Amino acid sequence: MNDSLLDQLFAKAREAPPHDVTRAEHGFETRLMARLRAGEPGMFPLLAVWQWRLLPIFVLLTLVMSWNLWHQQPEREFAIRSALEESSVEWAYVEGLTGRYL
Repeated sequence: MNDSLLDQLFAKAREAPPHDVTRAEHGFETRLMARLRAGEPGMFPLLAVWQWRLLPIFVLLTLVMSWNLWHQQPEREFAIRSALEESSVEWAYVEGLTGRYL
């Protein structure tokens, strides 16, 4: 923008009276509390119901994943120990950290 156009815009903005917002803010807290007390249904009750209905599935999923992780640890330990017994310390170390065979 050139300066003359910008100066014209600023001059018009200075001439305009400020907006009266007192009417909009009057009783804001009262209106807000009245709306909350009315209990208008929104998205939250729907989400809360589904969360409680899906809770057993998530608990079961957590238990299955924990059990699976718990029972895989001895296999990993055995693989690392057998690789160490073969006198390949560096390879076993890399395999234990990355899970890749060299």
